[in-house]
Amino acid sequence: MESFLKTFLIILLVYLGLRILFRLYGPLILKWFAGRLARRFERQFEAYQSQYQDESFQGSKAVDPRPAARKKEADQGEYIEYEEID
Repeated sequence: MESFLKTFLIILLVYLGLRILFRLYGPLILKWFAGRLARRFERQFEAYQSQYQDESFQGSKAVDPRPAARKKEADQGEYIEYEEID
């Protein structure tokens, strides 16, 4: 019975010690892990974006971001107004 009690107390102390450590250092570990994941996702996004830009610009011409205003042509045809027939 004494060895069972000793084993139980050791397990209980380890459990409580780990709880205290995780309570103290848990937020730091999570912050580090989240930053690491964010950097990884950022690298993947930049790789995808650069790959997409490389593919889209190959063999294409430069495009002006501001399109020219539409010019009305003189020869648009005549306006016809239709009436409803009952």
